[in-house]
Amino acid sequence: MGTSANKDTLKIEYDGTYYGVVGKNNTVVIPFEYDEIVNTFSSGLINVCKNDKWGCLDLEGNIVVPLIYEFLSPFEEDSSDSTSAKRNGKWGMINRKGKEIILCVYDNEIVFNKNSAIVSLNGKIGKIDKKGKEIIPCQYTCIEPFVNSSRLFKVMENDKWGIIDTKGSIVVPLIYDEIGDLFKDYVIIKQNGFLGVINLRGEIIIPNVYNKIDRTFHGTNRAKIDSHCEFFAVLNNNKWGYIIANNDNRDNIKYDWISGPWDNDYYVVKSEKNYGIVNRRGEIIFPITYSKIGVYYDRDSCSSYFELKTKGQKSTIIPCQNNKKKKLAKIDEHDNIELKNIGAYEIVEPINKQKSLYIVRKSDKTGVVKAKDNDIEIVVPLEYDEIQILRKTPLLLLAKKSSLQRVIEIAKNKTIMSQFYDNIGDYNDSGRFIYLGIIPVYSGSKVGIINESFEEIIPIQYDILDDRAFHIINVGVFGREIALVMKKNDRWGILNKAGKVLLPFEYDKIDYNTTYYRWFKQNIRDWGFTRVNGSGLIPVCRNNKWGLVELQKYLLVAQCIYESICQETVNKLKLIKKKGYDLLLLTKDGPQITYTSTEKLVKYSTVRKFKNGFAIVQKDKKYGYVDDAYNEIAPCIYDKASSFEDGIAIVKRAGKYGCIDERGSEFIPCKYDVILPFSHGIAVVKIGELYGAVNTKGQIVIPIEYQLLADIAVLGNSPILMAVKDRQFGAVDKKNCIIVPFEYDLIESPVFDGMIKVSKNGKKGVFNKTGVLVVPIQYDEIKIHYATAGAYSVCNNGKWGVLKNGENITQLIYDKIDDYGFACGRLAVCRNAKWGFINRKGQEVIPCIYDEVFQFFEDNHCEVKLNGKKITIDIYGERIG
Repeated sequence: MGTSANKDTLKIEYDGTYYGVVGKNNTVVIPFEYDEIVNTFSSGLINVCKNDKWGCLDLEGNIVVPLIYEFLSPFEEDSSDSTSAKRNGKWGMINRKGKEIILCVYDNEIVFNKNSAIVSLNGKIGKIDKKGKEIIPCQYTCIEPFVNSSRLFKVMENDKWGIIDTKGSIVVPLIYDEIGDLFKDYVIIKQNGFLGVINLRGEIIIPNVYNKIDRTFHGTNRAKIDSHCEFFAVLNNNKWGYIIANNDNRDNIKYDWISGPWDNDYYVVKSEKNYGIVNRRGEIIFPITYSKIGVYYDRDSCSSYFELKTKGQKSTIIPCQNNKKKKLAKIDEHDNIELKNIGAYEIVEPINKQKSLYIVRKSDKTGVVKAKDNDIEIVVPLEYDEIQILRKTPLLLLAKKSSLQRVIEIAKNKTIMSQFYDNIGDYNDSGRFIYLGIIPVYSGSKVGIINESFEEIIPIQYDILDDRAFHIINVGVFGREIALVMKKNDRWGILNKAGKVLLPFEYDKIDYNTTYYRWFKQNIRDWGFTRVNGSGLIPVCRNNKWGLVELQKYLLVAQCIYESICQETVNKLKLIKKKGYDLLLLTKDGPQITYTSTEKLVKYSTVRKFKNGFAIVQKDKKYGYVDDAYNEIAPCIYDKASSFEDGIAIVKRAGKYGCIDERGSEFIPCKYDVILPFSHGIAVVKIGELYGAVNTKGQIVIPIEYQLLADIAVLGNSPILMAVKDRQFGAVDKKNCIIVPFEYDLIESPVFDGMIKVSKNGKKGVFNKTGVLVVPIQYDEIKIHYATAGAYSVCNNGKWGVLKNGENITQLIYDKIDDYGFACGRLAVCRNAKWGFINRKGQEVIPCIYDEVFQFFEDNHCEVKLNGKKITIDIYGERIG
């Protein structure tokens, strides 16, 4: 047989004992001799398993990869690809010819990122290329990539950090306690408890004498610093200052707080509860006398602005740049400044500082003004309760007055206003309508549409406009049409934006979330909305029955007579009736209903929905099965019947349970009181009061001798089952091999990452998935950390500590410890009702002073509550927002 031409005809079958593959006319392609077969036909190779060993066959049944592996990932469709394999407990890579291109010697599964992969060999970490050649030798205990560089890595050996390049060459020697992220050519380092800065030649740029160093805008949440400025905020003796790389000027380290630089030149500083502005040279530009200084950026003018606030006085706005020069003139209380006449108003929001437009408020009324030289021009009268920006280009505003609303457009030389409406729509959801040049408006409970010229294009007579439901669809070769789903007189229909009815208002529902397409070339995306290339069908409902409307011509191509509709393949829909279904094909000539079949189902009183190719049918209060051609594969003789899952269905007859296969054969006879669904090749069964397990051949693989048997974890293809024998808890695998001996009072579920928590005589411990006791049975309570392998919180006498890799890294002194584990190297702990953080060595690096803490994120920031207020701190405990 041809391998690629006939792969769509192949089908995995089960003969009651083994799996095989059949092709066209039920010709056996792969003999029935395998314990498991995975459908990987599209790759051209089939993953098969026999006696717990995996390999690959081609589509003609020839062995390509020998069956010697404990695990084998499927190949992709790319003919030149390779895949990961596990043999003798070690990982490697094989190619499509079965050759081990990377020997199975590594501890972890090999996953390539572009052309390289991080691997572990005998507990040491390195990096290899796709040929298995070591790029970085496996000698490190940790390798971490830099966020800002793909050519450098942080590495740790003997608890010391350094930097290497992609060839494994040492760039910075491994002598540091910690290394931060890369900024241009600089990294923050920690040595002997103090911080400094080095460059990528290992040269000291800022000596390691500081308590904290921050490369971001200190005091502003997650803002990015100017990439051309090598600025570092530093803390020494509880005072902040700033240092520019290669210029160790410590004279300015005297402030309680510092933020900047802004426009590369200016820093906001705080001293004794007052704020001021200094420049790079440390000169005071604005005296440290202000109660507040805000800094914000205007995208329209591409400029930064300072807002200076003195207690009891109005704010003053100062541009950071004056006449496009990097200069900020000093002022005092007598200086004249730009926008001085706007001081008569309270600035609500700058609209466009380049054009000097501001939303302002005076005497509780809001309008828009333009600052022009020394004059103020009123653009929108101060008569509104509130004004919001809807869109900046063209500039559209939403103005509210009493209980009415209007839209205002501010153009170059004119201001245009719509009439007043009860509502202009919910702009959190409807902003995209404005982008398309249409604006929903409401009068009372009715809705209509106006255009950007504020002309009414759809009259205000509709009940609902569903602003989540509209499409841009092809109408001919070049045109587009906007389709609006609306409701009128309790019926749904579709209009275009000119108000023309595309789909009559006669439907109970229009399922705009489900659209079926027939693609001829490729999926095309335009503006983030779906642009249909070919036939698009949308489900509609009338009298609780579903049909289909074709979106280009809005024709009803399938009448509303169906219970439900689902997509079988890219070009085939199944239209489900109460008994049977119709098939609808999406062809190049449009949708065509091609096949109807219900006569074989007339004898049944009920036909359930098809699932996995089969449907449960009922006759004379008994159940059986039919296939998707309505052929009866199992007669109606069962009291209960479940859907087929992985080729097996559980049935009940004469009060006992058994299983049938897809041919209707009862390969597990109905003799069990309970059969649970199959999982990873086995199913738990019960006879009387005892439990055991059978495999997919019906063979008993776990004897029926346990008082309890239940899945608690799955590792790879092998489940771990909790069992009770002689009233003692233990754990076994699917071959009945004992993992945890039967001597415990309880095994807790669920199991995380193969760690099994047990209890005995009131004390708890933990076994790993191989049956090794990794935490001794001596604690009142144990919590497994989800994000940190080998780490546990343990408790005795109400006090908690941390155990990592079998060793206590803290004493049992805490009231609570966060379950999640170490994030960014920090774990939240609580003592005396206050929270703080410890590092991986158990040192309390952030003291327990906070009311509440959250998790650190990848950017090394964490929200905490202090004295009831939320603030943001870094991994050193320094406030940054």
